[in-house]
Amino acid sequence: DSFKQSMDFERKSYVSRKVEESSLESVDLHNLYIVEMPTMLCNINMVTSAFNLLDYQLNELERENIVRLVLKFKNKDGGFGLNTSCIDETFHALSILINLKSSLNDLDLQNTIKWIYECENRSGGFKIKPDIPLSYSLEYTYYGLQAMDLLNIKPAFSDMHTNFIYSCYNPNGGFRRSTNLGISTLEDTFYATSSLSTLNAILY
Repeated sequence: DSFKQSMDFERKSYVSRKVEESSLESVDLHNLYIVEMPTMLCNINMVTSAFNLLDYQLNELERENIVRLVLKFKNKDGGFGLNTSCIDETFHALSILINLKSSLNDLDLQNTIKWIYECENRSGGFKIKPDIPLSYSLEYTYYGLQAMDLLNIKPAFSDMHTNFIYSCYNPNGGFRRSTNLGISTLEDTFYATSSLSTLNAILY
């Protein structure tokens, strides 16, 4: 159908390019630039968040239609995403629902909470989804912690998350994407400092 067709493309697009002056040294990014393609949930989240910042109110019908659309992305395991649940998509979905609804009490999100906890690594950080090997990237940790914050639940391994985040710290004051070697970026520094703030960790 039109819904499936509008969403039937890769979550990420990869563009190969020569490394410029060996600036990309991270194991998972060597000789590769990653171009993120915003998903429908990501775009809707940005729009509804912008409306909230501008104090613009959608009418009731518009809000109901968007909520129904977002709930189409909810999978049987409790997470959100097209065909498969992902931690970033789950965050975007929850953020949209909270932007549009005064309360989430009328939605059954118990399996969503369970799914998010299953993404949590005992050794620190979050996986993009439960059924993959341990993941060590700041963005998944950020989305996992933000999703928990939206649901007013606490991470099970706060200290380990803090340790993981600081393991991505570079001597120049910025943060890299993972514990492997890599350059500091504004994006990853944002993920790191925001996550440390959510964890009420000391910034030093």
